[in-house]
Amino acid sequence: MPTTNFGTSEGRNEPARKRHAKLFHRKTRTGCQRCRVRRVKCDEGKPICSNCKRLDLVCEYAQVAAAPRDAPGEKKKQSGPESIESESRRKLELELFYHYSTETGKSIAIGENTQDIWGPIMCHAALRSDAVLNCVCLLSTLHKAHKAKIAGTEEAIDVEKCTSTYLHLALNAHHKDLGHLTADNIDYACLASSAFRVYDFHRLQNRALKPYAPPVDWLRMTGATHVVFLQAMELARENPESIGWKMTSGAFYVVEERQKLHHSEELIHLLNYRKPLEPWSDETHLVYSTAISVVGAIWRFRNAQELCPEMHLRLLILPMLLDDEFIAFVEERRPRALAILVYYFVMLRWLSNMWYIGDSGHREAWAILQELPTEWQGLLKEPIEMLESSLNPGSHSLYIS
Repeated sequence: MPTTNFGTSEGRNEPARKRHAKLFHRKTRTGCQRCRVRRVKCDEGKPICSNCKRLDLVCEYAQVAAAPRDAPGEKKKQSGPESIESESRRKLELELFYHYSTETGKSIAIGENTQDIWGPIMCHAALRSDAVLNCVCLLSTLHKAHKAKIAGTEEAIDVEKCTSTYLHLALNAHHKDLGHLTADNIDYACLASSAFRVYDFHRLQNRALKPYAPPVDWLRMTGATHVVFLQAMELARENPESIGWKMTSGAFYVVEERQKLHHSEELIHLLNYRKPLEPWSDETHLVYSTAISVVGAIWRFRNAQELCPEMHLRLLILPMLLDDEFIAFVEERRPRALAILVYYFVMLRWLSNMWYIGDSGHREAWAILQELPTEWQGLLKEPIEMLESSLNPGSHSLYIS
């Protein structure tokens, strides 16, 4: 059965199903940062490798070129992090850590329930884990750059260099933890995985949409968090006070609900429409039913006056709940799979006030609509109306303050 089990009793009795083993292929030692995190072979093409070119991604390598000398009279930017310990690097990281502890952490949290996790717990873990510390510096860099852009000022730190360096350092330390997960480091692995999910959402809003390519890499990268959470539930089961348990147990009810397909009726018209020719089987039917159920669980709240933290959480973890087969359908550009994503991205725009999400939902929804065949437009009347209404001043929108 093509479902994702998060440690339910049924999931433990069934043989484990392969889920993109390439994400954790241990033979990859070189290549660009994106290929390394996906654990796929990189041809190391410069300036962009073939994988990143095919997926329309920014290709970044660990090596950072030396900064050019400043022109006479030009204002010098504060340098990015240096490869070795130095006074300037310590001061930079203290600045980033302070910004995270006072501003960035609370800007990521989902309501009051996760304020402690993204705030003091994340900061406390950063003092003991290189992976978490570098994630803190990475997210703090991106948040500082966002605030500077909004204010129309120039950020003092070298944002591009800091982002590249701290991403590389965080991934290296995280992969070491993943290579030997224990009850001692599972909390750090969960925190780092969640931080990478925030980073991937941030990357989504900045990706090129012409020519359009479905966000397959984003779906797989964001969904990869479930691998860590699966092991966290097992390792932290005996310690209900652990961070790993608190972070994963909150998703239990969502996963169990997914298995029951309670909300398939919300978007059943997308499942029943059979005019376009598409390879079909019982497995295909189940893959689509699962996808429209997890999307439908959020869509049913589309007329609510405000979006509760539970729905916020569902929006952020939805890629974790999609089957690998569904993501393969998206990669094949099957209209049914793309239409389901339109509903998701229309709802993601409700979180546009979150700095790391921004207008990504709106952009992706419109881009997909332009790619879909004409016969599918009638099935997407309501999300299209919601997108159009968002362009009008004073239109109704949902958000979390």
